[in-house]
Amino acid sequence: MYKRQVVDASSPGFRTLVAQKIQEVTGELVPASSVTSRIDDLLLRASEKPNALRRALGDLTFEEAYAYSFELVEQYLEETGAKSIMRRYPDGHGGSGPARRTIALSEEALPTYLRLFSKPNFLVHFHTPQQGTLMLLHNGNVGSYGRMESPLQIPSIGALMPHIVLKTTEGLRARNFFELATGNHNSLTPWDLKQVEDKNGRKRGSYCAMGGYSSCTHWVGLIPMGDKTLDRIWVPGKVDEHADNELYPSDPARDARPRVKRIGQHDESGLAEIVFKQGEYNEPFYSILGLKESHVNGELANPGWVAKSILGSTTKKRVPFVFLMTTNHRLKIPANFPLNIHAY
Repeated sequence: MYKRQVVDASSPGFRTLVAQKIQEVTGELVPASSVTSRIDDLLLRASEKPNALRRALGDLTFEEAYAYSFELVEQYLEETGAKSIMRRYPDGHGGSGPARRTIALSEEALPTYLRLFSKPNFLVHFHTPQQGTLMLLHNGNVGSYGRMESPLQIPSIGALMPHIVLKTTEGLRARNFFELATGNHNSLTPWDLKQVEDKNGRKRGSYCAMGGYSSCTHWVGLIPMGDKTLDRIWVPGKVDEHADNELYPSDPARDARPRVKRIGQHDESGLAEIVFKQGEYNEPFYSILGLKESHVNGELANPGWVAKSILGSTTKKRVPFVFLMTTNHRLKIPANFPLNIHAY
């Protein structure tokens, strides 16, 4: 008769088995140095920590994702022999941000880069020279208008790729947003979500304040990503001639002011209701990166200003390094290489 084998969860053999299984499941998603603490969470504190299983299966806190990003950079440098420099980037207002490690990438090194950095924990502004339409890179896919549909091919020489570090929950919310946008949903303008009707068929008001812009770029500041939820979000008004949503045509000064209102309800369902919560909003991109001023001033509605804001105005912890597309990743990067950023 078969007798089930019982294994002592506190035994070294069991821990070794669990460690092996975690690494099989997570692959290169988590740093090997964190496996022990993941086992502890799973076996010893699961009843106290509801997210212990998710963490054991690969969820990274921000601190873990930040530390892991450096492990991946060192692995990339070791495997490819790529050169890197420290460089400060202008913020567009006469100042500059912290020195960020800038790392050479080339066609030859691209497969190594994709293997190491195609993870939900990196949201990348894929800034091609003189970019006119915002492009992002996430989990190995690149796209515009929030549609991350295409695997990354060979970037243009001179492309700048600042890497924003995300905890796993932030990365998964970004993925949900991109999936929703890919389905041609109006997620780029959340004020256009279907309005709730009362029993008499009357609309109860928009989900959030109407932003001044409906463009190829403005939406990046509004991506709902954070764990924290807010009862209101800010949007820019009709700041300049590139903004097209007027509320007060006879009063341009009033129309240019930032707009804000409490998050309301909407009549969407499915993924839209997960991305855009009823009555609350996951902390958006502009808030997570500390770019509220840039956002309400309309600067996150232009790809060049997005690049300047990310490179020159965010913390080094959120954006610790930048990849630069070159012809040869083994050659020294010039200290003052051209940025090719067109901000207007």
